[in-house]
Amino acid sequence: MIDAMPPERFERQMRHLARAYRPMPLDELAIRSLEGMVPRGAVAVTFDDGYADNATHALPILQRYGIPATVFLATGCIGNDKIPWHDEVLLAFEGTRRKDLRMPITDGARLPLATETDRAFAASHALAMLKPLTGTACARCGAPASASGRTR
Repeated sequence: MIDAMPPERFERQMRHLARAYRPMPLDELAIRSLEGMVPRGAVAVTFDDGYADNATHALPILQRYGIPATVFLATGCIGNDKIPWHDEVLLAFEGTRRKDLRMPITDGARLPLATETDRAFAASHALAMLKPLTGTACARCGAPASASGRTR
C-alpha cells in the first residue's frame, strides 16, 4: 500500500530511537507520568493499525534494538471483509488511472497522479482533509472517534 513505511526507513528510525532515547512500554510510561517520574528521554512506540507488516517487518527490528511497542487493533475489521475508510482512500489513489486531480485544498490547482510518488502525495492531502470529519466514517470498522467526535 502506498502509505506503508519501508522497513529500511523504520529500522533507521528505531536505531536512532534506541541510541538517543529511552524506549519503554506504553503502560510503564503512563504510570511513570502519573507519578511524575518520567525518565529523561522516555519514549513509547505505538502502532495504530495492527496490520500484518507490524509482525513481519517491524517486530524483528524492534526485537533487534530491544524496543517494546504497543499495537492498537481495529478489531471491527478482523475476520470479515470490512476495510478501514483510511485504506479505501489509499487504495483508490493507488489504483487510479487518472492523470491528475483537483481537490479543495489545492485552490483549484491540479495534483498530478502519474507516479506512485504523485499518488502518495495526493492521498496524504486527501486524508489530511478527511480525518478532521466526524467519526461516522470510522464506525464502519469499529475504530473509535475521539471524545470531540473527530477521528484520529
